Order: sequence, then structure tokens, then C-alpha cells
Amino acid sequence: MHPKLKSLLQTLFFLALGGVLLYLAFGDTNFNELMLEFKQVNLLYILLSVVSGYLAVLSRGYRWTLLLHSLGHRVKWTDAAHAVGVGYLVNLGVPRAGEVARCTSLYKVAKVPVDKMLGTVIVERVIDLVMMLFFFLLTIIFQYENLMNFLGATQDGMTGTEPSQQGNNFIYWGLAAVVLMALVLALLWKRIVAHPKFVKIRGFIRGIQEGFKTVFSMERKGLFIAHTLFIWLNYYFMVYICVFAMAATEALTLSDGLFIMMSASLGIVVPVPGGIGAYHYLVTLAMGILGIASQTGFAFATIVHASQTLMLIAAGLVGLLVLFVIKNKPALREKEVQ
Repeated sequence: MHPKLKSLLQTLFFLALGGVLLYLAFGDTNFNELMLEFKQVNLLYILLSVVSGYLAVLSRGYRWTLLLHSLGHRVKWTDAAHAVGVGYLVNLGVPRAGEVARCTSLYKVAKVPVDKMLGTVIVERVIDLVMMLFFFLLTIIFQYENLMNFLGATQDGMTGTEPSQQGNNFIYWGLAAVVLMALVLALLWKRIVAHPKFVKIRGFIRGIQEGFKTVFSMERKGLFIAHTLFIWLNYYFMVYICVFAMAATEALTLSDGLFIMMSASLGIVVPVPGGIGAYHYLVTLAMGILGIASQTGFAFATIVHASQTLMLIAAGLVGLLVLFVIKNKPALREKEVQ
């Protein structure tokens, strides 16, 4: 199958999946009551949420310059932040394509080799995965019962078993699958390591390892860690701040906000353009487990998702414009240097 056709079919499939999940999230929503929910929202908290989200974008740009500097490339953090914005904008349309877009857009003004930048982006993604697992662990500690109910409710074929029990079953089956995969890998290991594709993968992994070495050997790794924590705290607050925008959700606790954030993160992980549908479905489900009416939960998910999406679109468009001007009018950059 032609790669472009395959990519198109994948995009259409995930768009359809997002549509199904969005339909499930709507459920029996009364649109008149939903509009009433929207009219009662306190926009100040939504604005604060947007600011928090954009601070994460700026911080990502600065953190990226620390990685690039460790490889011997000095890049203006504002250029890097604009490139990050461009990456988010592209991801809204074509999931996982933003990483390449942010590297190519920064290359046009900073001339850092794209392959090196991609290596740093992969390192960032792995670190973000570690942070996501850390927040997931915090959710297990503070919201275990709700998390088990959530995992149980997202399984197909509910059979009348208690949601918490289904959540436990989810974990048991997951562990069994890991053990089975480990046994298969052990039995076929010699064949696997001799395969040409494995040699390429091993080289790829070594590249990631080299990237991690730059993290631990960089001069300002304390600053890198601080920005990583700052980014994820902003991810948390940009969701939690919004609970105060609605009377029905303002009593939710800090740990409830953690639970909602992790549910939202799972919605973003699903490769649906912009997380549409998956985000709404999972956040609405999480709010229902916390005792919030599904209509209010859907309104909350829609408000948070829409405000952050508009912020990312604006950040991406501004990034495209600024980087385009810098690329085509280098005299402006020369004046900045002077």
C-alpha cells in the first residue's frame, strides 16, 4: 500500500473513532441545558487555564534549548518556543507529525541539523512518559478506587461486575500479557537480535541513550529538571483551574483534579486529531465517577478542550508568522544580536 494512502486511511480511521467517542460522550445531552451550562461559566478561570497552558509551551521551548545547547548548538529560546507552537498546531491536524514540523521549522532559522533535533525530541518524549507514569502513580495513591472504577468503565462488554473489580481484572490481564510477552521474547531472542530490522532498532535505541547522556552531562541539568516539573504542573493546573469555572465542579479537590488530569492525558494519547472525541468521552466518564452529572462533565470537557485547542492554534499561527519573518528578513535578527 502506498505510504500516503496508508496515512490517509489511518487519519480517516482515527477521525471516525473520535466521532464515535464524541457521540458516546454526548449521550442523551439536552442541548438547551448544555448551552445554559456554558453561559454560567466564569471565563476568568478559563483565561487563567489558557495562560497556564501557554506557559507550558514557553517552558518547553526553553527546555529544548538546554538539550540543544548540550549538543553544541545555541538557539534562541523564543525561536524554540515558536517552533514548539508550530509542532502543536500540526499535531492538531495530523497526530505525531508535529515533532518533525517543529524541527524543520526551527532548522529554517537556526540551521541545527534536523536529525539531531529529532533525537532531542525523542528524549523529551521519553521523559514526558516518565512524568506521566509518575502522575499516574500519584493518582493510584490518592484516587485508587476512582481509578479502578474508571479503568473498569472503559472496558468493553460490561458484564455486571463491580467497576472496581473490573479495574483489578484490567491490571491482572495486563500483567499476564507482560509475562507472556517476556516469555516469547526469551524463546525467540536469538532470532530477533539477528534480524536486520532489529539492528536498525538497536541503533535507534543507542541514539536515544546518547540523548539521555546529554541530559545527565549537561551543565544546567537542575534547570532542565525544574522546567520539566514546571511544564507538568502547568498541565495539572490548566485542568484543575477550570473546576472553579462551574458551580457544579468547584468543590472538587486537588486529588480529584489529578484524577481528571490523568483521564484527560489518556484522551490526548489516543491518536485522534486534536484528541477530539477521546478527550471528551474520557473526561466526561471521569467526572461521572466523581459524582458530576454527565451533561456538566461533557460541558467541562468541551470548555477545557476548546480553550486549550484555541490557545495551541494561536501559538502555532504566531510561531509560523514569527519564524517566517525571521527566515525571510535576517536583518531583523542581526539588529537583535547588535
